[in-house]
Amino acid sequence: MNFLNPFVLFGLAAASIPIILHLINLRKQKTIEFSTLKFLKELQKSSIKKLKIKQWLLLLLRTLLIIFAVLAFSRPTIQSSLPGFTEYSNTSMIILIDNSYSMDVSDENGNRLRQSKKIASTLINSMKEGDQALVMPLSSERPLRSYAWSTNKDLLNKSIDEVLIGTEKANLNTNLKFASIMMTEAINLNKFVYLVSDMQVNLMAEVDTNKYFKNNVSFLVANVGRTSKKEFSNLSIDSVKVVSSIIQKDRPIELEVFLKNHSNKKFTDNLISLVYNDKKVAQKTIDIAPGELKSTVISAPYNSTGIVKAELQLESDELLPDNNYYFAINIPKQPFVTVVSESANIFFDAILSNMKEFNAISGYQFVQDINGYSAGQEKVLIVAKNSLTKQDLSDIAKLQSNNAKIILFAPKENLTDFMTNSSMIGVNVKAVSRYDVNPAEFTKVDKLHPIFSGVFKGETANQKEVESPKIKVEVPSQNGRPIIETQSGNFLSQFDIANSSLFYFSVPVSTDWSDFQVLSIFPSLLYKSVTYLNSSYDGTLSNQVNQSTLIVNEELAGSTKFNILTPDGTEKFADASKSGNNYILPIDDKSQFGNYLVKNNNQQVVAYYSINPSKSESDLKAMDDGVFIEKMSKIGINSDNISILEDDRNIVESIQRAKLGTELWQLFLALALLCGLAELLVQKATKNIE
Repeated sequence: MNFLNPFVLFGLAAASIPIILHLINLRKQKTIEFSTLKFLKELQKSSIKKLKIKQWLLLLLRTLLIIFAVLAFSRPTIQSSLPGFTEYSNTSMIILIDNSYSMDVSDENGNRLRQSKKIASTLINSMKEGDQALVMPLSSERPLRSYAWSTNKDLLNKSIDEVLIGTEKANLNTNLKFASIMMTEAINLNKFVYLVSDMQVNLMAEVDTNKYFKNNVSFLVANVGRTSKKEFSNLSIDSVKVVSSIIQKDRPIELEVFLKNHSNKKFTDNLISLVYNDKKVAQKTIDIAPGELKSTVISAPYNSTGIVKAELQLESDELLPDNNYYFAINIPKQPFVTVVSESANIFFDAILSNMKEFNAISGYQFVQDINGYSAGQEKVLIVAKNSLTKQDLSDIAKLQSNNAKIILFAPKENLTDFMTNSSMIGVNVKAVSRYDVNPAEFTKVDKLHPIFSGVFKGETANQKEVESPKIKVEVPSQNGRPIIETQSGNFLSQFDIANSSLFYFSVPVSTDWSDFQVLSIFPSLLYKSVTYLNSSYDGTLSNQVNQSTLIVNEELAGSTKFNILTPDGTEKFADASKSGNNYILPIDDKSQFGNYLVKNNNQQVVAYYSINPSKSESDLKAMDDGVFIEKMSKIGINSDNISILEDDRNIVESIQRAKLGTELWQLFLALALLCGLAELLVQKATKNIE
């Protein structure tokens, strides 16, 4: 037996009041004889015995009256039905529907999300007057605070109909926290939380140990697919990495694709397709054993610059969403090069002129001051000044904060100031190295760095070597990523700060220090450095499910107004806010898997974001009941209050049986009234005897 108003039971202490009064009345009184009352002694003994019995009966009835009245107000219940008594009175129930994409599979009973929605609708339709409910999908962009209690069955059923497969994994922990808050606002004492889910292992991956539920909440689980005997075959795209470190027009983009077999059977000759702008450009097959995680490489060039939306596709299986992986890559235009030097340098002029002629760059210019240069996409800055002041280094540092791409040659004058202030740009130079007798040469080369692609002489790995200049003086760096080293430090090093990259050469473009600028390696390294800085790619493909904003470069934005083209072709308007040299665009729409393209007022695609399935949803294995109950107990739900329903074929009936119960307050109220009536009759009879 349970009590819906357990605190009222403290009123049982009042049952002692009639007993206390009776004991007080029994205290011994002093006997005084009156001659006029002597006839009372002649009362028959039988009358006195009857009076005492009725007095004890009155005591019992008054005590029972208080006990039954208190029990009636405490609203006792039992977990069974009794004829003539009603079930639990009014109920407040929260229905949590798992709509993560793992619910998109079908078993013997049909699509699992449709099964879940049917169960939820039946629960809503079983509501009685005074009941209230709330329907919450576990994967939703909707703010939690927008959900509210409702007694309107039509509105609640409509909210169930609107539940679609979500793009995020089921976040049970967050929804349970909100459900615990809503239960404190519930108007009914009878409180239930219904979870309708396939009970995947990842459902309780993140559980808060704070006990935010009270013991008066019952938790019922409808495990959709619990009795299914079907074995699912599912192959998923686990992750994708860009192998190519330099992305250019007409150059193959290599992708490493990781595939996971989540089933007990081997997949043979499974076809993988690479798609650019909705057109298949490459295909290959792969064999993968049960439970295996395997990678393969697929590549294809793209014949234009700009943002290309791309997709990797697998053949259809029983879980469709994870057969696709969406991403986009920006293929940059040829960069514009700005050279900062005291005068036009003949070496740079010759090389850059040749690069422009072969469309390696869009153009170039010489300027004398760093101040006034603005960083931007498809821009590379070469700093080759004879002297670098503290202000020059401060200007370079500001450009680094704005994602500039910079090639810096060591100055040959005022070296003390340069070494003192070089830390402003992240470069650590400690001393000038002079080689008066034997010129320095390259001692170590990072041949795996992308800028050396095609630079080595010879055809075989053993013959490959980098042509080294004769270095008489240098200012080597002692930090950064070493690309080329000499005996004193780094001749060429790379510094990445945020999204900015800087290449530092330890010599100036001057024959006084080395013959670097007259060797064939100089134009080759300059070309490769410019290309790398403009087109480098770190290999990661971000998934913006958990991101809330997108950064758009000021040059491309044009204004704060943007159009977002969704995966299904719908265009939506969005407003951005200005922040420094960029615009911050909120990512409000994540309702579909696919690529979202951001266009400016000129309908130019200036940014993108991709929404991909969570790989944890691909494993369709269900959680063990004991593990689930243990984790639920950590948030304050007692194991006695958790019911995992057994039969998913008659799941609605199972839930109704779990909910079934009888309130006994009417019985105890009737008993209290009967005791009160009996007390009146007995008291009247007692007075007659007296």
